[in-house]
Amino acid sequence: MSNPYPWKFCSIGGVTRVRISSGEDIAHLGELDQKLWTALSCPTTGLEFNQEALNLLDSDHDGRIRVQEVIAAASWACKLLKNKDLLLSMSDTLDINEIDTTTEEGQKIYNCAKDIIKTLGKTDGKITLGDASAMVAKVTAQNLEDWKASLPATALVYGDKTADVLTLVDTLGSKMAEYFSACKFKAYNPESPKAQENDEFLSHPSEDCLLHLDKINPVWAAQIEALKAAALPATASTLSEAEWNDIASKFGEYKAWLGSKAEFEKKGVETESLTALHNLLILYRYLYSYLNNYVLFGDFYAHDKLSVFDAGELYIDQRCLKLCIRVSDMAAQTVMAPKSGMYILYCDCVSKSTGKKMTIAAVLTNGDVDNLCVGQNAVFYDRDGLDYDAVVTKIIDNPTSVRQAFFHPYKKLAKSITDRINKKAAEKEAKVDAGLEAAANKTPDAPKAENKFDIAKFAGIFAALGMGVGVLASAIAALATPAWKPLVVIAILVLVISGPSMFVAWLKLRRRNLGPILNANGWAINSAVIVNTVFGATLTSLAKYPKIVGKNDPYAPKKKHTGWWILLAIVLILGIAALVLHLTGNLHIVTDLFHK
Repeated sequence: MSNPYPWKFCSIGGVTRVRISSGEDIAHLGELDQKLWTALSCPTTGLEFNQEALNLLDSDHDGRIRVQEVIAAASWACKLLKNKDLLLSMSDTLDINEIDTTTEEGQKIYNCAKDIIKTLGKTDGKITLGDASAMVAKVTAQNLEDWKASLPATALVYGDKTADVLTLVDTLGSKMAEYFSACKFKAYNPESPKAQENDEFLSHPSEDCLLHLDKINPVWAAQIEALKAAALPATASTLSEAEWNDIASKFGEYKAWLGSKAEFEKKGVETESLTALHNLLILYRYLYSYLNNYVLFGDFYAHDKLSVFDAGELYIDQRCLKLCIRVSDMAAQTVMAPKSGMYILYCDCVSKSTGKKMTIAAVLTNGDVDNLCVGQNAVFYDRDGLDYDAVVTKIIDNPTSVRQAFFHPYKKLAKSITDRINKKAAEKEAKVDAGLEAAANKTPDAPKAENKFDIAKFAGIFAALGMGVGVLASAIAALATPAWKPLVVIAILVLVISGPSMFVAWLKLRRRNLGPILNANGWAINSAVIVNTVFGATLTSLAKYPKIVGKNDPYAPKKKHTGWWILLAIVLILGIAALVLHLTGNLHIVTDLFHK
């Protein structure tokens, strides 16, 4: 364009985005490069948003709202308002004098709004979305009554059972054709494969090409009985293909009447103008809110608002996870969500009071993860405050903070050591149990095995230990002068052990992106939706307790120790010992000891 629209930009969530801050911005959305939109499409289901507005925006009714549909709706709404900035108010009340009557459509909508206000006895010249919705419901009901009254008596070929019989005809049509075809083949050649019995047939194929009403497949017995009661003589015992075709051919007039329903629903210019007025009021109330959740994701990053994909809050392990998203496709989540860099808890949620069920992806953005596991129970509250029993079914593990990454290697080592000890203990216990069982099964005369204590062997071990301790003590004494050397060694050990984990965590935390999770839910995310550490801290709140003065708990330990600090100290000591023995060339003493 020679004179492109002067868009304004802002930084939201660490990403530059276009700002939608005026009616003119909304009117010119068609000129905004699609590469600058945060989303290019989104589903019409599973969102916390007015469903009427979503259905209106989805003009082709394919279950997806795309950029061009949003542009068309925005352009139409702006064309009908004198002051486009009013769209930013997100109000459900419109002064009808703000409707632009310079176009024929605008004049019709204005006249419709004026008539509604007059009917309701209002004098302020304002119409609400509720007023229009009520009038739509009233007119729709009246049109429906008019449609019902237009039904010709001659169309009711089976009286008040006509609709039921037509339903049976539609349900049984293919089964009847299948059955009579099989009968013809059986009459022609009983051995024909097409004449053989099938559990899905209405009945066993008969050479007389009749459907015997007393020999009906139990699967279809109820439908055939209903057809007999409504459309066949009481004495009928069989049904021929010609009789069936005669029944099916009688609904021409009735079907034509059914087809006229859509015309009655849109009957009259008044209904068309009322629908347009109702649509305008829907966009007047919800369009700007939708743009904030589609073009720039402003509501997601706002402190006082909730985005359209925020489903509620999950309480688990003394914390509240505020970013919870409904899951529509778990298979897609499994593929896409790991790319987000998020720590995600997938939970199946069930409301005991209503029976509602949903699966959510709850994003943990702060705090430790040590106590979280699959199978853990939690409580989820949806946007309406309804509570659900939640169970963790899957976890995608990623760092939640640099602090957590610092302790991760030590916790991983502790778990590895614990698992190894438990394994060895279990093997030893099994070995002892097997020995006891073998001893119990031996005859009394059998010689007993002796378990001698080898003092020489243990003396050698103690000597080696003493030598190792002596060498270690000498080495540490040498390092103690000057005094800062041990501190340098400790710092190097900490850097070597925790540094890589912290660096990887730092990189992942900077790139945490909600986009892949939304993509798995059917969105077409066009720009990164970054959740950095500062913003992430607001999405997960941790329990905070006041400091207790004057403890009166008789069971409280005298000194409060943090187990992980003790573990860290042990790891550091072992690391220093290994480093010292290596530097002094005496590491073989320890390895020889373990070999013995």
